[in-house]
Amino acid sequence: MRPTVPYFYGFVVWIGLLLFACPMQAQHGDMLSRKIYLSGMKGSIYELLEKVTQQSGVLFIYDSRIINNEKQVRIKSGERTVRETIYEITQNRNLSLRSVGNHILIQLAPKEASVPAEQTVPLSAPYAVIEGFLVDQQTQEPISFGTVGVHGTSIGTITNQNGEFRLHVPDSLIHSSLQFSHVGYLPQQVAISLVRGHHTTFSLEPKNISIQEVVVRLVNPQRIIKDMLDKWKENYASFPVYFTSFYREGIEKKRICQFIGSCF
Repeated sequence: MRPTVPYFYGFVVWIGLLLFACPMQAQHGDMLSRKIYLSGMKGSIYELLEKVTQQSGVLFIYDSRIINNEKQVRIKSGERTVRETIYEITQNRNLSLRSVGNHILIQLAPKEASVPAEQTVPLSAPYAVIEGFLVDQQTQEPISFGTVGVHGTSIGTITNQNGEFRLHVPDSLIHSSLQFSHVGYLPQQVAISLVRGHHTTFSLEPKNISIQEVVVRLVNPQRIIKDMLDKWKENYASFPVYFTSFYREGIEKKRICQFIGSCF
């Protein structure tokens, strides 16, 4: 039996949607396989990685002792995946790339090491050590006295004058997020599991806040006093005036209300 026209068109539309959804899923499924286009240019590794961020929207986390941000690199113009772009910019294919959320963690590929039979593997420490630098995303200048803490807890520290910090986080919070903030910058959160045990450079994006302008003008103080004396009869009564007021007061101890009273 030949299929009717409505069923035939429905089948064609379903096949078309399936073919359209497959490349979309492949494009958004893995950030490292996402293709971007970069023009031929020369710049520091940090500047070129920033171009990748602008094209793809991904952020990078890496140890500043592994990748030299100031190293000058030249790349060719063309379309390539994010993975190939990172290898070309860093000029190092012995890197381990892992995407988590909108972050890409760049590490050295682990080396296989043989452990002697008599050697015992030590237990992991009860806390994780997180250290690094906090810098301005645009100028690369260190951010002094920036706040670094575990999101949702009271565990935290501040950066020194060179933007350096070190934080000890209990293993029970290893799956939490590390939050960075400073006045004049947009806050940023990074998973602790990505930066544990690494010396990482973190950057904050400046936030421009426009405030209302303030007009400063010269006023003669003698004129103010003269206007006050001329209008004192309008502002002050020549006979006694009584006012009735009402207020409430409360006493709180250890967040428990002890007394609430009213007075006239």
